[in-house]
Amino acid sequence: MFSCNQYANGFLEAPDLKGLLNNIDDFEIDEDVTISTFSFPEIKRLGKRMEYILNNVLEKDSKYDLLASNIQLKSNSRTIGEIDYIIEDKKGNIIHLELATKLYLLDQSLSSDFVHQWIGPNRKDFLQLKLDKLKKHQFLMSETQEFKAYSSIHNIPTPTKKALLLKCQLFLPFNQKINLPQNFANCICGQWLTIKQFQENYNNCAFYLPEKKDWFILPEHNTFWLNKTEALHQIKDSHTRQFSPLVWIKTEENEYLKIFVVWW
Repeated sequence: MFSCNQYANGFLEAPDLKGLLNNIDDFEIDEDVTISTFSFPEIKRLGKRMEYILNNVLEKDSKYDLLASNIQLKSNSRTIGEIDYIIEDKKGNIIHLELATKLYLLDQSLSSDFVHQWIGPNRKDFLQLKLDKLKKHQFLMSETQEFKAYSSIHNIPTPTKKALLLKCQLFLPFNQKINLPQNFANCICGQWLTIKQFQENYNNCAFYLPEKKDWFILPEHNTFWLNKTEALHQIKDSHTRQFSPLVWIKTEENEYLKIFVVWW
């Protein structure tokens, strides 16, 4: 339904959540980078589609040379991890780059620790867990003996820096004003609410429930819209599967909103 370039546009427009890991640089994409028309291989998962787009971006960005991507590291035929990208900048720095594309909802009932309050829409994913995995596993992959063996065979230099690109859409509780650190405030894309709150609001609007693989598409690219009764039926169906759908909204003023209607 959506073109590959619309996926790329959504990826590039998505905010970056920065400043979360010590000794890890925040990677920035050149604002002027352009992506030629392309088509996906057989990729359905959201994360893998975003990796493919960044691969295309890095190949077009004159500031970097893409040395390797999606490196599968194995020990005794068992995969122990993957390195997203090894790139070289114009200063000769070799960078181990990891990409993460995430959507989190703020639930202050979870913890008194701010970072622990961000949870996935289906309560299976946490920002803190992702950061722990990056720090304690993914970024250590370029220091393993398995990578050293791989780099020797494929003539890839040892990384001298590590960088993270965290494309992150954040959602606040419905109609709550919350003061946030600036790096988090920059990533607010919408609100989350219960089905009762949804029923009581957003009258005279049009709606669409994108598939998960489409969550980074910009809503204005959508051309097919539902009325509230139709949207509510789809939301209830998602909730029977304990799945919190993302809902795009087009208002009477042709403004576009994003919300999550949670099953919990």
